[in-house]
Amino acid sequence: MMWPRSARLALFVLCLSCLVAATAEKPRGSAVPVELRATESGWQLFRDGQPYVVKGVGGNSRLQEAAEAGANSIRLWDTDGAGPILDEAHALGLTVAMGIWLGHERHGFDYSDPAQLASQLEKVRNAVLAHRDHPAVLLWVLGNEMEGFADGDDPKIWAHVNEAAALVKSLDPHHPTMTVTAEIGGARVRFVHEVSDAIDIHGINAYGGAASLPERLREAGASKPYILTEFGPRGSWESEATSWGAPF
Repeated sequence: MMWPRSARLALFVLCLSCLVAATAEKPRGSAVPVELRATESGWQLFRDGQPYVVKGVGGNSRLQEAAEAGANSIRLWDTDGAGPILDEAHALGLTVAMGIWLGHERHGFDYSDPAQLASQLEKVRNAVLAHRDHPAVLLWVLGNEMEGFADGDDPKIWAHVNEAAALVKSLDPHHPTMTVTAEIGGARVRFVHEVSDAIDIHGINAYGGAASLPERLREAGASKPYILTEFGPRGSWESEATSWGAPF
């Protein structure tokens, strides 16, 4: 269920109880502050002091069509080549959830290796310093399903994710932090909502289970706002199968 850093369209919705409001266009090099506020009706995202709700797509292709269709934001999985994408998005009135890719153990990354961890933190630092002042930046996204597909309960992975998020907040206090998990099973809710205090928002990739997310998050004791970062038709991994084992 891992998505690459390429331009694949996948709708994502910020699940906050707030209204869309226009924000005055800022020149490049002038950051637009974004913050979360807890209100009586729930969490609200504010951009440049105005309530803001994301209506977005994942990826960076066909941005003109996305804007014309009513999108106001896009999600990137990594910062590779992000400069021109940010410029194009800003010109179209789109904000950007800036992904910073964090290594996956199944791809060979070792969260027990101090050298690899230090190198990854340096990558995070460079990404934030390079783009924190761009007016299209909405928030920072630390990793995508780096917790793995089992229970997501490896403390050393979460310790590093939280360290990376804390680094981002120290470099850019004007944009929230988010990490993205594969659904919410296992220990994911506990680590994101209780242990990782530097993570502001829980990004969740959910397909067949998207509609039941609010109820399941409440039952799991979630306390932070969340973004539905990927959704679509039921995935092959959650589909019924034929008599010979092939998913419908």
